[in-house]
Amino acid sequence: MKTRVVPRTEGQLSYSHYGDVVAKNDDLKVITCDVCGYAHLKTLPTKKEIDSLYLEDNFYEAGGKAWFAKERGEYEKGLWNPIFDYQISLLESRYVLDVGAGAGWFVHRCRATKAFAWAIEPSRRAKDAGFVRGQTYADLDDFAPRMNDTLVKDNLSVRACLVLEHILNPLEFLTKLRDFVGHRLMIITPNEFNPLQKRVGGSWFVSKHHLNYFNPVTLRSLLYEAGFDVVFESVTFPMELFLAIGLDYRKHPKLGGQCHTLRLRFEKLFGNKIFVLYQKLYRKYGWGRELVFVAEKE
Repeated sequence: MKTRVVPRTEGQLSYSHYGDVVAKNDDLKVITCDVCGYAHLKTLPTKKEIDSLYLEDNFYEAGGKAWFAKERGEYEKGLWNPIFDYQISLLESRYVLDVGAGAGWFVHRCRATKAFAWAIEPSRRAKDAGFVRGQTYADLDDFAPRMNDTLVKDNLSVRACLVLEHILNPLEFLTKLRDFVGHRLMIITPNEFNPLQKRVGGSWFVSKHHLNYFNPVTLRSLLYEAGFDVVFESVTFPMELFLAIGLDYRKHPKLGGQCHTLRLRFEKLFGNKIFVLYQKLYRKYGWGRELVFVAEKE
């Protein structure tokens, strides 16, 4: 395990990061950082820039209403239920905290199948767009008093879906999450540089909003460094398959939305069996758009 030395300057990670460039998109570059042990943008934003994006509610500024309306329609049709129910079963707890909950569709589904679920979401836009009106907290510190309840403290499972790629210091974030995990932690983050993604080529996935770029090895290593043992690994639908058969949603955003809907309908049709197939494709070929890792404290 590499020794991690990351000095700070004005709340920003040091510029001492170094490594080979592995992806480029316009003026953005991603390096496999020898200091951090995972890939991230070569030039990282400042903490002030990050706070402006999330704490000042600018992340959903462009296209937020349309995006949330689309998600609401999908959820109300039950298209998200199969994957949500599968993830709930992996968390193995009646007490669930969803960190970075967005509009709260997952929390809403948890409450339909479980007794207790809470959301961490700083965005006012996201909260206003969703179903979850109560038990939503701005950050982990806001939720912390709940941990005085012994049942919650000993049994809480935590989910962080599509969060880790946006975090300025993932190790610090996971270490803090560790104090809240009573049973299991689920991390869902893009599975970058996977074999299918490499086959279709390009670096379309590199974005100024995605600071970090994980693969199974680097995510597993980071979780271990934060004090977790990975007990389950799988993936979500390999969206790059659409690219491989000629449906290039990189050039046509509307086509991307159609492919996304097809994937949800596919999962609703087959249910849990399809998630078993995804795991087999991941184990044999490394395919899968997002990694779904479940870990427990050492």
